[in-house]
Amino acid sequence: MKNYFFELKKFIINKRNASLCVALTFLLLSSLYFVNFQGGYKRENLVNQKISMVEQRISSSKEAESASKNPDKAYYTRENELLQNQLNALKQNNVNSYFNYVLKMNKLDLAKQEKNPEFLGVELSEILKTENQYIQLVQKRKIDFEIEPEIQFFAFGNFVDFTLKQNLFTNLYLIGFILLVSTSLAYFYENREDNYFRFAAISPAKNVISKVFSAVTAVMVWLIGISAFNIIVIGIKNGFGSWRYPSYLVNYWGTDQTNTTPTNMGIPVGETILISFFYIFIMLVFFASIGAFLSVLLKKSMVVIGILSVSVVGWLMVINNPNLQSVRKFVPMSYFNPIELLCKPNYLFGANSLLVGIIYLAGLSILFMALASLLLSKSKVRRI
Repeated sequence: MKNYFFELKKFIINKRNASLCVALTFLLLSSLYFVNFQGGYKRENLVNQKISMVEQRISSSKEAESASKNPDKAYYTRENELLQNQLNALKQNNVNSYFNYVLKMNKLDLAKQEKNPEFLGVELSEILKTENQYIQLVQKRKIDFEIEPEIQFFAFGNFVDFTLKQNLFTNLYLIGFILLVSTSLAYFYENREDNYFRFAAISPAKNVISKVFSAVTAVMVWLIGISAFNIIVIGIKNGFGSWRYPSYLVNYWGTDQTNTTPTNMGIPVGETILISFFYIFIMLVFFASIGAFLSVLLKKSMVVIGILSVSVVGWLMVINNPNLQSVRKFVPMSYFNPIELLCKPNYLFGANSLLVGIIYLAGLSILFMALASLLLSKSKVRRI
């Protein structure tokens, strides 16, 4: 443990690591400020948009209802009644009541669709069924609705929607993680520390494990700190919401082989956050392990960073190429986004994608740490 704490202290006081953490923190918090405090998406604006849309549909419904020869006059009378109730609920800012009437309206439309398959069409009827599942899920949990499921304002949902979906698993932050955790062993060679560790009889395996997990620990503490700050700030501004609120995850990251968009509405935001941070830990260990292995081979930090950065960014640029879909599930870089994996993508392993990703990255991490330790133990040091 002494070696671990020694490496942890070295990582924390390293000016390069501190500067990189400050830069990534600034980028995250500044984008948080512009999106949530200066951006155009405000809850009141979305409520007003909903009101405008309902008013337009009420106007169309009244015209259809007033047509004396319309065979569906009873449908339009009921539709107009439900739409008016939706409008009243929105004007009273009663979002839960609004979605209750949306559910009834959807059921009315689907009932008509069964009698007349051309009324909605297959695609729209599937959208309404999915929306009904979401509404019934929230009602069953007895929690509050967001006015727009995919644009969440409460702190926990906003953290999933903004920080996890749009930031932490982008190329920029992946490269930042690589810069932070993958070069500890390369600096070990560049600073000629290998001579000291060999003569001090510190085992190569202990050396590798200490360097890998000290870097990962420091980065995890930093991430948890800025994430807590993020949640607290948005919670004070918009309210915290519920940990059990549905994440309403939608897969935007790849073309599904079945031409559908896999979703996972039911998983709560609290679960999504905890799973994502556990997955980040696994991913950081993977970056640090493969970095350790490459460092023993190449002994140059910039070469290690270059190889990992080009591999990650290059793969993510070509990941949706149709010619690569047959090998996509076997490439480790396909498993760097737990939000995507939670959506059960069929181009990977469906509902098992997250579990496969954890096992795959963890297994490779153990392998690379073992190889790095073995190579380090066989390296020669010239005695004087």
